[in-house]
Amino acid sequence: MNGNGTDDWRGWRGDGSGVASGAELPTAWGPAENIAWTAPIPGEGISSPIVAGDAVWVTAAVPASPLLSQAAFLAIVGGLVAIALVALVRRGGARPTWLVRLDRFVSIAALLGFVGGVVAMLVQPELVPPGNFARTWRVTGLVGVCGLVAAAGMLAPGCPGRIASALILAAAAALYHRFAPSGYTQPIPLKELLVTSAPLAVAAVGYLVLFAVARRTPLSVRSGWATLGWSVLLAATALVFAYPNFLRDSAGLDRVLLCLDRATGAERWRCAGFTAPADKKYKTNSYATPTPVTDGRHVVASFGPGLFCTGIDGRLRWSRMEPAYARFQRYGAASSPVIVGDVVIYAFMPEWPGSTDAGDIERHGHLTALDLATGEVRWTVRPRGARESYTTPLVVPIGQRTAVVFVSWNACTAFDAATGEEIWTCRIPIDQCVPSPVRDADTVYAIGGTHGPCAAVAIGIDGTGDVTDTHVRWTMKRGIPQCPSAVLYDGLIYMVHDGGVLHCLDATDGSVVYRARLGNRYQGSAVAGDGKVYFTAVDGETTILRAGRTFETIGKATIDESVYSCAAIAGHQLFLRGDRHLYCIGKQ
Repeated sequence: MNGNGTDDWRGWRGDGSGVASGAELPTAWGPAENIAWTAPIPGEGISSPIVAGDAVWVTAAVPASPLLSQAAFLAIVGGLVAIALVALVRRGGARPTWLVRLDRFVSIAALLGFVGGVVAMLVQPELVPPGNFARTWRVTGLVGVCGLVAAAGMLAPGCPGRIASALILAAAAALYHRFAPSGYTQPIPLKELLVTSAPLAVAAVGYLVLFAVARRTPLSVRSGWATLGWSVLLAATALVFAYPNFLRDSAGLDRVLLCLDRATGAERWRCAGFTAPADKKYKTNSYATPTPVTDGRHVVASFGPGLFCTGIDGRLRWSRMEPAYARFQRYGAASSPVIVGDVVIYAFMPEWPGSTDAGDIERHGHLTALDLATGEVRWTVRPRGARESYTTPLVVPIGQRTAVVFVSWNACTAFDAATGEEIWTCRIPIDQCVPSPVRDADTVYAIGGTHGPCAAVAIGIDGTGDVTDTHVRWTMKRGIPQCPSAVLYDGLIYMVHDGGVLHCLDATDGSVVYRARLGNRYQGSAVAGDGKVYFTAVDGETTILRAGRTFETIGKATIDESVYSCAAIAGHQLFLRGDRHLYCIGKQ
């Protein structure tokens, strides 16, 4: 059983501890061994699965439904380009002077560039990934440069339409970056400005000069075919730019909660709570990283831009967005929500993009409790150092109260879960914390730190006010993990560094019981139960240790996928999420 008195695993690391009290947990599995079922997971995500009753839930970020299908886009653009090519061949010609030859060379080169760009976008979708507004904006902008220059070149050098073309090019050069998407969270570099705006501006000036010269020579030739080609190529260019940015998926990625049958892995339902852009994130993070949480009647799924709640039947109950998310984003979201009674508590800790005062950032950070039934705010507080924290709040009983302990920038604070009142706070040498804290009956252990100070700090929970000088029981600064959370099991703390070195600490004084190298690279967190501790590496290999004061490997097992998430334990089974599938490991 877990902390809720069942064999469920209802949230991030079950009840937050990462420990299950079930028996007969598996010690071996592989592609064709001891795997009850495998279920494909759409889209992307590294959130961990949760289990309650006969259902399993997991989140994912899935490309939003298109307003215009790729087949329709290809057919329309292909037809327009074909008409433009016919018009280019049939248009009236002028005497082949060097000026006309140069004009035609530029036009044909631009047209080939436009066609090549469209083909590249279709053949290599990673050039314009769904929801990544910044990259899509840049790529389609460059293809659009070719299309606009080619369209202007369809007209004869002295045609008055050249003036309209030059104005269109100049307007595009001036306005392209004026309406940059939300993916640009910092000032646009000058180099990037010039890559698109400079060719448009040069072409606009060049066509105006060519028009002035052509008006005084016999180069001015009018043609209905040329006007047709000019019109359809402008339309094709507009569509190529509009399709990936506005028509394919107008808002980015659907944030989806999936419910699977625990016995078979079959999908029961999925709920897309909201759609949001795929903005900045760290390369190993995802757009669906926070783990959902359930109380058996409601399921809350959290993502960076917001969170939403469904019933166990999949019906959306409410949703809440974070307006400041896109403004203060660098590495992406990771903190998971927790349920305490009839409220769900979640953290929004803005990230420092490097160009904003840290104090301004912290004014937007908050820890908030929402009514589980309605989504209305019960209370909200701003923790000390409210920025760049990726940890999940830990539920801790303190006397007659239930508290949530949260690790922020250089601080660990306990808040009353019912009111948000601060119970105690402790200054700690931990910046930018990712791992979640763990606890025993009378102590909280804050562990983490990335680019700045990092440490493991033991803090007694029975204090009030600032307890830095009175309740810090020990501090340890060796082998501290950046991403994986530690697990506290039978009085020992097991923490594996991202690079694969394991430290086993005595929880009473922080002394090192043993140190061992597991190898590989780790991002997912350890879990424990049945006298075993499980460490799953990024390459999918799980090392299983016998819990105790001596380093003893029981076995190793693997799946053929990358793993960045934390395993869930329910009953006799492990539920492990790879980058493409969810695995149910162990006996049915």
